[in-house]
Amino acid sequence: MAKRGPKPKPSAVKKAMGNPGKRKIADWVEAPARKGGKALAPPKELDPPAAVEWKRLAPSLTLRGVLTDWDRSIFTSYCQAWSTYSQAQTQLNKLAKDPKTFGGLVMTTSAGNQIQHPLVGIRNTAQRDMLRFATELGLTPVARVRVGDAAPSAAAAAAAAQRPAEVGKGESYFAD
Repeated sequence: MAKRGPKPKPSAVKKAMGNPGKRKIADWVEAPARKGGKALAPPKELDPPAAVEWKRLAPSLTLRGVLTDWDRSIFTSYCQAWSTYSQAQTQLNKLAKDPKTFGGLVMTTSAGNQIQHPLVGIRNTAQRDMLRFATELGLTPVARVRVGDAAPSAAAAAAAAQRPAEVGKGESYFAD
């Protein structure tokens, strides 16, 4: 049975929020940030589309302090789910050119019955898996806020340095 209530927050987030409940904060054992900010190399087991996704996201996740050595397996799973989704969708796009398949969503069996194409199920399962992994890694808008709050201070400072400068007093984005 799943636990009820909100997911627990890392101790760093609780401390940053000022501990409004005044309960004792148990320090979590949190994964150490990678030294030098160097991203993990993609595992050899990844297929090419998954490796491309790894290389696309790993540097920024490492910079934010989200991707550590401890997170390698969940990020590998995310990238492989992306690859499965991408490959299934590519095949469905090819099938979509045939008007009998209703955009590639159905196929006709040998008995003449129309059923959902198996690639649709594969794609949908991969999408669900990606969302679950993405939430854990802070790759969704809501999760990004939660994970960003928990990022180590050095990673948070580096991420803040990449943000565009705020408009100062007297300045405007619009021409007068």
